[in-house]
Amino acid sequence: MTSLTRNLCASPRIKFTAIGLLIICSATLRAKAQETTLTFPMNGGMVDVTFDAARTPAEDVRRWMQLRDFISNENGYQVPFWLEQCFPDDPRYVPCSGDTPSVNVNNAQLNLDRIRTIITDLDPKRFPSDLSPVVSYLKEIQNFALWKETQRLRFFQTGNATYLESTFGTIDPKAACNTILDQIRRTTDKEQASNLVRHDWANCVWREEMKRIGPYPKSAWDSFVADHGIRERVRFEHPN
Repeated sequence: MTSLTRNLCASPRIKFTAIGLLIICSATLRAKAQETTLTFPMNGGMVDVTFDAARTPAEDVRRWMQLRDFISNENGYQVPFWLEQCFPDDPRYVPCSGDTPSVNVNNAQLNLDRIRTIITDLDPKRFPSDLSPVVSYLKEIQNFALWKETQRLRFFQTGNATYLESTFGTIDPKAACNTILDQIRRTTDKEQASNLVRHDWANCVWREEMKRIGPYPKSAWDSFVADHGIRERVRFEHPN
């Protein structure tokens, strides 16, 4: 095809009356499309994502898909890292086997760094503007997690419950979680206090955060993939 014909095919202002040229344009546009499918693991299955690689680079799709709700539930974006997590394959961690109930300060600091890294990754400038509701939602969760886990670490290091009373945005633990804070203050059993902070206090402030930000903005995600010509197919694994 000549350069003139290519330009005509690309121009939305030209109304073609020649059937032959229309056929050529259509065939050319189809030839330029590079339909590509990437597969992403999710809990209980896989997600096949099909898109036009000529329109959208695969590396962008890989980055965008990390924000998807059933993927971000597993990669740390929507369910953040916490102090007690341990990664045996990472030599920076003190030797461990899976998650451990005790808090190791070295490991805890590494997990806080993981949260900080995700906060940096969730820079709206790195994503299309129509993904902003999703990016902002996940970044808010990460900022909350950094606050929550930092306060827990300070408590475990000092035993001072005042750290658990600090506010985050409109969340005031002294108002929302006062009963639990009273239990933590009254107990003289360090293990019981640790369990109250690890479970009861953490769950209480997390519920307040969920009330504040609401559910994952799925409608924004659905509009985004539709506008960008991305198709998703979820394949659930069924046990034999």
